[in-house]
Amino acid sequence: MIEIIQGRVPDDDLNAIQVHTYPSPKAPGICIATITHDYQSGQKKVTFCTIVDKKAMSHEEAMVIAREYAEENDIPRIYELIPFLIQ
Repeated sequence: MIEIIQGRVPDDDLNAIQVHTYPSPKAPGICIATITHDYQSGQKKVTFCTIVDKKAMSHEEAMVIAREYAEENDIPRIYELIPFLIQ
């Protein structure tokens, strides 16, 4: 089961997905989403793999993409960062 947590990926979580959505200035009800996979890679503490980069979609669509990626790659946690509610 994948855990959904509100907030940023903490420094000590070395295998998680970050979903960052914010309202689109051009389309009410739509957000701009960036989804990254944060993981440990060799000697480096954290590496970022971008899954979605600044794409217009609903928040729900972004979460579906994140869940599917997490399930396919055995990632236990998704961190959801929403700066403020979308009107």
